[in-house]
Amino acid sequence: MAPLTEEGAGEGMGGGGGGSISGRQPRGLISLSNSLSPSLPLLPLPPDVSDPLLFLTLPLSSYGELVLLEIKKTKNTQTMSPCANDSTCACCVPVVVVVVVVVVAVVDPAIRRKENGWYDEEHPLVFLFLGSSGIGKTELAKQVARYMHKDIKKGFIRMDMSEFQEKHEVAKFIGSPPGYVGHEEGGQLTKQLKAYPNAVVLFDEVDKAHPDVLTIMLQLFDEGRLTDGKGKTIECKDAIFIMTSNVASDEIGAHGVQLRQEAEKLSRRKLADNLDDVQKIDDIKISRQFKDSVIRPILKAHFRRDEFLGRINEIVYFLPFCHSELLQLVSKELQFWAKKAKQRHGITLQWDRPVLDLLAGGYNMHYGARSIKHEVERRVVNQLAAAYEQELLPKGCTLRLIVQSDGQEEPHPPSLRLEVVGEDSSARTLDIRPPLSPEH
Repeated sequence: MAPLTEEGAGEGMGGGGGGSISGRQPRGLISLSNSLSPSLPLLPLPPDVSDPLLFLTLPLSSYGELVLLEIKKTKNTQTMSPCANDSTCACCVPVVVVVVVVVVAVVDPAIRRKENGWYDEEHPLVFLFLGSSGIGKTELAKQVARYMHKDIKKGFIRMDMSEFQEKHEVAKFIGSPPGYVGHEEGGQLTKQLKAYPNAVVLFDEVDKAHPDVLTIMLQLFDEGRLTDGKGKTIECKDAIFIMTSNVASDEIGAHGVQLRQEAEKLSRRKLADNLDDVQKIDDIKISRQFKDSVIRPILKAHFRRDEFLGRINEIVYFLPFCHSELLQLVSKELQFWAKKAKQRHGITLQWDRPVLDLLAGGYNMHYGARSIKHEVERRVVNQLAAAYEQELLPKGCTLRLIVQSDGQEEPHPPSLRLEVVGEDSSARTLDIRPPLSPEH
């Protein structure tokens, strides 16, 4: 997934590599699964380390996993490596690594402008994240909250807008007026904003909310204030509002696929001509013409008001995952289940690149990373569970996932099989019986 934003975003994607710090300023988009941009939070260093971290690359980690890294300073450089000590180690700093590609071209600079005083104190920051389901919009909002506030439970307010589809449910938003049931309880949003006026507020799936709820948001996004059911005005000019929506996700996804195909063709031509400025497939940019002629009319037709769209500071576009990102997602899921297998059953799970390629083929552009999760569960976890139930797994064994063809005359898609690896490196393929159908 490569989120792109208004004007000038989408120049490039940071590559992986591991465990070094560089002073080079990356361009465009940075994959957080591979690296942390210098635009992203500069983590507080231990007292005995004075030089700031500029650029850090990390291997893939699971969602929200806290990684402890040991800082080692040699001459004029710093390196980091995973630390075996506990969280009290004075030489470590925590880093949260998630499988999300972060927009450093707009989202992060806008937040840093706010931190450094280069912002309008009378108006809050408002973002709209557009893209298909499971592409990382909500996760990015959580990472912004983690950066802005140490305690995400207090600094992050999430409103599921699918709960506000009816007109009368506006009362749940700001509180019931006097004389109505629930007047003393206050509104879900106003009560939390009163306690934390500088929070990061996520309006998830805002396209599902009733138009009257969007009307209330006009004063909230414009002047950073909201009047509750009791008539009290809540000031929240320092808050950051993030809306997510699936509106125009099909158009954005199809356009992203087209852009990558065009970039790939262009790269092949340049390679054939031995040109130096070969364009990466991920170096794609949504044109202004596409935004104005395709996306804007769809947004206007859905939300039906220019004054609402005009209050949005930045619109961020999340494109479908490219193949390299799919491989990372598959690897993350396999690592998750390998860790479970080791902890619960003492089983070591191994795999190689062909397994990643095969599982990445289960990606569905409309369902995002969830389709990869379901593919791994269906093709890998089901086999592991069946083999365990049939007592085919020796205690403490090593299992290897392999790609196997049926070997029949008619072409059949390859399948995944499990092998038990012996101490002498010999392998034996497991004969797993399929589970019984409900009819039996």
